[in-house]
Amino acid sequence: MPIKLEELGSLVATIANERDITATVVAVLPGKGEGCYAEVILDVLDGAAVRRVSVGVQRDAGAGELRTRIAAELDELVVRGSA
Repeated sequence: MPIKLEELGSLVATIANERDITATVVAVLPGKGEGCYAEVILDVLDGAAVRRVSVGVQRDAGAGELRTRIAAELDELVVRGSA
């Protein structure tokens, strides 16, 4: 069963916190159509600026895969944003 949108937002916030990324979940949006894709919109504090980014995931992935995917996307966003 896919993770609920509210739980997904909470999970992304938790993983960001674990990775020392200062971020606030702004919204969790379901994808269009019948699939389980969703995007979590975040405001990430980047020095003195705030960047709005999104993390897209398949909500029906297993718990471990979901955490790995979210962590990888957050890491990529932080590296790309600070480059």
